Amino acid sequence: MVHTKSISRSNFSKSLSSFLERLRKCCVDSQNNSLYFADDNTPVISKYSFNTIRMLPVNSREENVFKQIIVDYLIKSEKISGFSADIFLNYLLDLISSSKDPSSDARKNTELIKAQINSNLTKPEIGDLRNFLDLNFDNLYSRAVFESLNVFGLNGKIEIKRKKCDKVVSEITKGYTFNCIPDENLIYLSKGRYERENVKCFVIDGIIEKVSEIDKILNHAASNSEPIALFCRGYSEEVLSTIMTNNIRGTIDVLLVSSKIDENSANDLADICFCTGSKFYSVFSGDLITSINPEESNSVVDRIIATPNKIIINNEKTKHIVKKHVSDMITKNQDYLEADYYKRRITNLTGHTCTIYVPEKDEQKNVFMTSNFDMVLRVSKSVISKGLISPDLFTKDKNISFPSIESYSNMLPAESFYVGVEMACRCFENISKIEKIISIDD
Repeated sequence: MVHTKSISRSNFSKSLSSFLERLRKCCVDSQNNSLYFADDNTPVISKYSFNTIRMLPVNSREENVFKQIIVDYLIKSEKISGFSADIFLNYLLDLISSSKDPSSDARKNTELIKAQINSNLTKPEIGDLRNFLDLNFDNLYSRAVFESLNVFGLNGKIEIKRKKCDKVVSEITKGYTFNCIPDENLIYLSKGRYERENVKCFVIDGIIEKVSEIDKILNHAASNSEPIALFCRGYSEEVLSTIMTNNIRGTIDVLLVSSKIDENSANDLADICFCTGSKFYSVFSGDLITSINPEESNSVVDRIIATPNKIIINNEKTKHIVKKHVSDMITKNQDYLEADYYKRRITNLTGHTCTIYVPEKDEQKNVFMTSNFDMVLRVSKSVISKGLISPDLFTKDKNISFPSIESYSNMLPAESFYVGVEMACRCFENISKIEKIISIDD
């Protein structure tokens, strides 16, 4: 039998405050100041900490509901801006314990805080970032991330990977990076890594089914001894077999690259067009693959590097076109830029990749090292974005209620404050709407 049970305001606040205080202690422990965004296996705080939160016991059905809502907002907050989780939890706890009118007090106070933050923003300096990282993070993480960012700022992709090495190693690769699928057989022929210079590229929004469709391209490759890369949605066994046979003979040098099979593959191919300078040949718009004239195409890129699951395109000739394409994408999609899809596309087109290799250790240490690097990266981006701000600003204004933050130095990323208080307010507004809890009798 299912029935509803009303919760009194006093019991509501008491139960919520009790749970949140336990959650806060769990999250901001000095050994565990980060969470984990499990959806795409990207560490946002630490895997250990997130699992601890998920296993945190609840004392009632309403606490279980609170837990689901709070953890969801907590993860969203930290994913947007590093260091915001602590601010989120402290501010949410303060709202719960002090707000008498949830419908107005929380939002009013939050808007005052955000206005105070906006009025005190200053242009961040590179020295501010370095000092902040040195004060708040171990030298191993702060220096590696700082040097990486100092080389090309935020206009690059930074990856954290584990490797059999004695110390942290940074490797910077120039080029537009796409998670496409170079044919594994052709990659195998190149001993696991295909790398060519002055490669002519063709981007086909469709599947190459017959060799006759690309006959002109193959003849051009044979007569000009010019490496060629064909980007498409897919290709038949006949096409692959012909290209492999002739590659082995040395009569041509052609690489087949297919996009991943999903709803965004056409956009990935379109982005590759901007990087390579190729026309977008779309069979869905009536273009015929046989109509491609390689003699008229000048879509030659400086270098292509392909590994089993990734392709890197270096092309100085198109950098201004790509930059404008990214700018237009950001302008047209302001409301959706936090979506992983747009983040990935923009990252692909940034032109630089910095890979930080960390020594492989036992599994727990691997998780902590990767999480710590990720934390430093996200916090650095927050500092660069809005600069630093002092929590003392809020203690000077009696009209603003804000708890002290003691976990870190006396200066914190302004963006982390802004995101933390806003997400805490949204979370509180959501929780405050819960007046009844559905329970089930045994």
